[in-house]
Amino acid sequence: TIQAAHARGIEVHAWINPYRAGSNTAYLVSGVPTFTNSAKQYYYVPTSPVARKLILDGVHELVNNYDIDGIQYDDYFYPTGVVTSTAASFESADYAAYQSNGGTLSVANWRRAAVDTLVADTHAITKAKGLIFGISPAADATNTYNNLYANPKKWMSQSGYIDYICPQIYTGFLHSGSAFDKTTNTWMSYPRHSSVKLYVGLAVYKAGLLSDTYAGTGKTEWADNSDILKRSVLYLRSKNISGFAFYSYSYLKPTTTSGVDLAVAKKEMQNLLTVL
Repeated sequence: TIQAAHARGIEVHAWINPYRAGSNTAYLVSGVPTFTNSAKQYYYVPTSPVARKLILDGVHELVNNYDIDGIQYDDYFYPTGVVTSTAASFESADYAAYQSNGGTLSVANWRRAAVDTLVADTHAITKAKGLIFGISPAADATNTYNNLYANPKKWMSQSGYIDYICPQIYTGFLHSGSAFDKTTNTWMSYPRHSSVKLYVGLAVYKAGLLSDTYAGTGKTEWADNSDILKRSVLYLRSKNISGFAFYSYSYLKPTTTSGVDLAVAKKEMQNLLTVL
């Protein structure tokens, strides 16, 4: 598959959810600390050096054994709603040890520092192989900082963390809380180091969607319009964004009818093709 992609001028970046281990305990690695969310999905503890080594060993395996062009981390860091600003039971002993050794960071900043270390170490591994490393965070950087304990604005403002940032701006122009154009402008306003490119992730999977659950007054926008992706691409080009990405490839040829107006979805793809 990688050879076929390269023959067609397509780069292949391995997509990783660094901390998420899933719900099947058979896949957990013995001796690596975990915690669970409300759905009983397991996550490796970001502040654990053992967990960080496991993740980085996986990155080494990918870059050393496969002819890939880069690594991309998805938007999963700490899961929403599991931890607060005080130490959780699964990390309280480690945080106490950190403090006893002279550590002065708050719990929240201690977590963010651990994620920063993983990001910087991953960047170093990819750079040593001449590859690219990027992260695709959720569209709301403030929420990611406050509730997922990750700091995308820091990564994009300094060298040594990432080569590109690709926020998942999976919304239409009528989304009442995160309209596509306004959210794009917000990301453009963040300080960005000259070595970091800004891409934007586009929601191909929403083409023809009958109900965009969290869009408020824009709830039916994707069913009422068939040119949202086209307008999104044109908007990004008008702003001189470095590039854009589609989530996901499988939706470029609409085949599902569950919760989707298939005729609108197909028309959306046809309109999108006119600007690609």
